[in-house]
Amino acid sequence: HHRAFAARVAWLEPGMAPYLSSLEYMRAHNWDEFLAAMNRSGLPSLNYLYADTSGNIGWAPSGLVPIRPTWDGLMPVPGDGRYEWDGFRSMDEFPRLFNPSAGWFGTSNEMNLPSTPGLIEKKLGFEWGDPARSKRQRQIFGGSNTFSVEDLIHTQTDITTVTGQRATALLAQISPPAEPHLAAAWEILRSWDHRAARDSAGSTIYNVWYNLHVRPLVVQQLVPTAVAPIVGQGDSEVILSLLEKPDQRLGPDPAKARDEILLAAFRSAIAQLDREFGTDPAKWQWGQVHQAYFEHPLAPVRPSESRQAWDVGPISKAGDNQTIGLSSWRSSDFRLTSGPSARFVTDVGDWNNSWACNTPGQSGDPRSPHYRDLFADWAHDRYFPLLFERDAVEESAEQRIQLIAVP
Repeated sequence: HHRAFAARVAWLEPGMAPYLSSLEYMRAHNWDEFLAAMNRSGLPSLNYLYADTSGNIGWAPSGLVPIRPTWDGLMPVPGDGRYEWDGFRSMDEFPRLFNPSAGWFGTSNEMNLPSTPGLIEKKLGFEWGDPARSKRQRQIFGGSNTFSVEDLIHTQTDITTVTGQRATALLAQISPPAEPHLAAAWEILRSWDHRAARDSAGSTIYNVWYNLHVRPLVVQQLVPTAVAPIVGQGDSEVILSLLEKPDQRLGPDPAKARDEILLAAFRSAIAQLDREFGTDPAKWQWGQVHQAYFEHPLAPVRPSESRQAWDVGPISKAGDNQTIGLSSWRSSDFRLTSGPSARFVTDVGDWNNSWACNTPGQSGDPRSPHYRDLFADWAHDRYFPLLFERDAVEESAEQRIQLIAVP
C-alpha cells in the first residue's frame, strides 16, 4: 500500500558493541562494581544473576531501554517527529535484589518485575515466557536444603512439568471413557509421573492432549472465530487458570463445560496418536516422538549423499516446552525447535569445579572430530569439566590454534 516501515533498535545505536560489554562486568570485584558495569551496558533487556566468593548473590535485570514519552513502542507510529526517543533510561531505575531472604534467586524468562509504584510506566519489557519453569524452581529450592554442584546439574536438566501436574489433576473427578483403548490411554495419563522422560508414553499423551487439543478448544470457546488463528494455542497459564477455576466465560455451567472440553480433547488426541504412531501406546514413548535434528544451513544445497556429513542427528530428547530442561517442539512433527544449547554450573571460588555441556561440538568444521562429539552427551544431559586455571587447561589441551594478523 505504498508504505515504508523502519525499525529503530536500541542496541544498534552508534557506538554500541552489545555483548562486548560483558568484559567489564565479568571483571567486577563486588556488587557495586557489577552494577556500575551494568549501567554502561548496551545490551537488550536481560536478567543478570550475580555471585561472588564471599557468598553474596544478586539479581540485576538490565538493558538499554529508550524513553518513549508518548507511546509504548508496541505498534507502528507515524514517522513525522512526534514519536522520537528521548534518550535512554538509567539502569539505576531497574529493580535490584541483593542477598534475598529466601537464600536463592532464579529466573526462567517469566514475568518477574516487582509491583513497585511507577515501574510499569517505565516499560522495561512486555513479552515473557511461561511461568512453569519458575514454579518448578520454587518446588526444588523452596525448602532449606543445600545443593551440591551435582544437584544443580540435575536441576538444570530437570524434566518435571508443573503444567502437567496441574492439567492432569483436572481429570480426577471425570469418569474415564468406556472404550477399552481410550480407557487404557486414560489410565496411562492419570498415572503419569509428570516427567517428560524418553520412555514415557504419558508425556506424549499429555503434550498432544493439553497443548494440541485442550488449548485450541478453550481458545475457540473464548475468542471470535475470525481472531482464533491469530491467538493460536493461547497463553498456557491463562487457559490453565480458567480450567482450574471455570467461570461464565465457559457458559452457564462452567464446570460441566470444562469437563466436556477435557474429555473431547482427550478423544481427539488419542485419535491423532493412533493415526500418526499406531494404536499401540508402547510406541508413543516421548523419545520416539520428540527428537533433535540439527540441519546445517548449507545442507539444502549439498548433494544428498553428503548431507549427513553436515547435518547432526536425529536423537531422542527428554524435556518439553515447560520443563526447566527446556526442549521446545513444533506441533507438526514434535521435532525440537529451541532450548539451551549450552549449560554451565560453576562452584564460585573453586572455579576448576565447573561443569558444562554444549552441542553439537566445539568445531564448526564438518571434517573435524569435534564437529558433533558433544551431541549425544548434550542430548543425555552429560556434562564435561569446564577447566578454568591455566595449568589445568594446558594439561588437558589437545590442540592450540594460533590466529595471526596478516597485513
